[in-house]
Amino acid sequence: MYQRDPDTFNAKLARLGVAREELEAAEEQWLELEMLREENARLTRVNQEAFDYIRDKVNSLLEVIGTKNLRPEELDDVLIGCAMPEGPQGLNLARRVALHAGLPVEVPAETINQLVPERS
Repeated sequence: MYQRDPDTFNAKLARLGVAREELEAAEEQWLELEMLREENARLTRVNQEAFDYIRDKVNSLLEVIGTKNLRPEELDDVLIGCAMPEGPQGLNLARRVALHAGLPVEVPAETINQLVPERS
């Protein structure tokens, strides 16, 4: 059938290529989501609070950039976003993380959220 109509074959082949690319992209997104779910489940199992988790991430970042012992004058500010600032996260999460990560007390820190007010 395709020998008689190569244009149809080429069109179907092109659609198949696009479908494969879309499937590969969806698989990558699924894998990333699964990794996040597994990490979230692990954190839930060990009952780790948000500031502990973020503190660990900040420490990892400091190790990567090789400036574990920062002087206060080297940092302008610590900014951390928190969508739901309540409970343990509501007590200036950024400040708690900065102090628990070992940053000097002189380094200012602030928690930012961008909650959208409801409109009636």
